Amino acid sequence: LFKKIQAMLPAEAMAFLKEVENNLYVRERPYKHYRKTLASLFDALNRAIADHRAMYITYFTMSRGEDTRRRIDPYSMWYFDGSFYVIGYCHSRKDIRVFAVDRIKAFRVSAETFQRPEKFSGGEFMKTSFGVFQGKPTRVRIRFSAAVAGYVREKKWHESQALTDNPDGSVDLEMEVAGIREIKLWILGWGAQAEVLFPEALRKEIRAEIKAMKSRYQ
Repeated sequence: LFKKIQAMLPAEAMAFLKEVENNLYVRERPYKHYRKTLASLFDALNRAIADHRAMYITYFTMSRGEDTRRRIDPYSMWYFDGSFYVIGYCHSRKDIRVFAVDRIKAFRVSAETFQRPEKFSGGEFMKTSFGVFQGKPTRVRIRFSAAVAGYVREKKWHESQALTDNPDGSVDLEMEVAGIREIKLWILGWGAQAEVLFPEALRKEIRAEIKAMKSRYQ
C-alpha cells in the first residue's frame, strides 16, 4: 500500500518526505513485543466482538500472580501506551473489566451469544481512567510548584482537568479520575514538585510510599 502511495506522489513530494525522514526522529515509548502466536487470539477477539460471542479464557492476574479461568463477553478492543486490551463483561466479577491481551494464556470462542449494552462505548468507559485501571470516581487536586507549573499547563492530562493559577506561580490541577492507584504513581514521578491537596486517602498513600522509599535508601 505504501509503495502504491509513493508511486502516485510527484517527485517534489517524495523529496520532501525523504528530507523529513532524515530530519525527524521519533523515540518509541516502552511497548510490548506481541508474538506472532497471538495473531489467532487477535482474530478470535475481533470475531467474538463482531458476532457477540462469549469467550472462555485463562487469564494471568498480575496482582495475584496466578492464572484464573473465566467467561467474558468482549465488547471492544482498546490500545493504550504500547499495549492492547479487551474491554468486556466478566461473569466471575459480575462487572465490566479490562484485560491485557498478552496475559490471555488460553481461549475458546463459545457458541453462546450476549447482548452488548446499546450505548456502550469503549472510549467513554475508559474516559475517567488516568491510564488503564478502573476504580471509584475520585476528585483529586494536586499543587505543582512554580518550577514545573509551565510543563503542567502546556499539556492536557485528563478529560476532566481544571487548572488554577496561584499568586506564587504554582498551579493547581484538579480532575476526577477512576481510583487513585495509577495517579499515585504519576504524582510520585514529579517528586517534591507536586503535593496532593485532596483527597486525604491519596495523601496518606503518598506519605506511606515516601516512607517506604526512605527506608529502602537508608
